[in-house]
Amino acid sequence: MVNKNKFKYLKEKYKLDKGTTLIYSKSKSYYDPWNKIISVKENGTDFIFFHEMRHAIILQKNFFISFALKTIRISLISLCTIWPFILLLSSLFYSLEIVKSFMKIIGFTIISLGIIVWFEELDANIFAIKNSKDVKKEFLKSQLSYCLPFFIGIIILNME
Repeated sequence: MVNKNKFKYLKEKYKLDKGTTLIYSKSKSYYDPWNKIISVKENGTDFIFFHEMRHAIILQKNFFISFALKTIRISLISLCTIWPFILLLSSLFYSLEIVKSFMKIIGFTIISLGIIVWFEELDANIFAIKNSKDVKKEFLKSQLSYCLPFFIGIIILNME
């Protein structure tokens, strides 16, 4: 897992404000093996996430906002992967006009969810860039991956 020395290292590396104190709390800190995120409680209100893959610190003020964004991200991934099957099934049971309007709704949904997730990630990465030099290349790579939902949404909207 993680230890208190790593938190001291993070505080020195990212030159957090002198008034900022990192509080190690077993109940509030967790390790996510998929994203390799370590969360640290800060001043009892805000959360600081350290992302090992990008070496970035991300501020997340509200747990429910974080949970909502994870839910949006999961639904975006689901919609991007299953929309051809939705199109196939709906074309079996409904007329072509209903299928077209249904696909436009899915296309707009994918684009809007993509915008929400992209802005959340962009905000986090801008904070990381201000506090770290080695994250800039990874930031540009990560932004390219957020173009995929927009392309899928535009393809769906232009389908005839």
